Amino acid sequence: AAIGGTLTKTYDGTNAATGASVSGAVTGAITGDTIALDATPVSLAYNGTHVVGTNAIVASGTAGFTIGSSTAGSLGTDYSFAAPTISSAAATITPLAVILTGSRNYDGSTNAAGSILTASNLVAGDTLSFAGAGTLVAKNAGTQGVTSLGTLTPSNTDYTITGAVGAVAISPLAVTLTAPAVSKTYDATTAYATQTGDLTALASSLAGGDTVTSATIVYSNKNAGV
Repeated sequence: AAIGGTLTKTYDGTNAATGASVSGAVTGAITGDTIALDATPVSLAYNGTHVVGTNAIVASGTAGFTIGSSTAGSLGTDYSFAAPTISSAAATITPLAVILTGSRNYDGSTNAAGSILTASNLVAGDTLSFAGAGTLVAKNAGTQGVTSLGTLTPSNTDYTITGAVGAVAISPLAVTLTAPAVSKTYDATTAYATQTGDLTALASSLAGGDTVTSATIVYSNKNAGV
């Protein structure tokens, strides 16, 4: 008897060998009897639960046999049966591709630092962090998909970024713009003609090289010395 069927699976935190099976033939039946191996009592499991160190599916329990048909009316007790040895089969557990999620404030970049990311499909009880950084499809506030995985590296070998997908929620950045120091010759009004330098000064509070393209600056009153 031998273990066959599905001999690999994606990491799920268990040693369950779903899809693997035991097959074999039973010989020595008399004419008119049909005998088959009964692997129902046999349980199959991986010899580990992690990607690293797991290399086989092993069997436990003892196989029996069944009489499918018999023209002679044979019973199981009419046969002497030696249960076969079921050798382990080479098998592997492959890393689980993560589904990335994260959040941060707007910073004017498309950077998705590993420190803000988590895996939404983490197996219960596992811990996972990311080094490096990926790239988002756009820098703007809102939900932005991860378009490049860049240098992202998972801390747990049961997980991989190969084939990973995900998105980051970017929140608007709250800023307070303070009017720059300005001056003009008295003209009995509070109006002021905003200059290019004033816009540059206002933009110093913004992120990622963002600019202020227009602004209305007025004096608090029309008098000289304000």
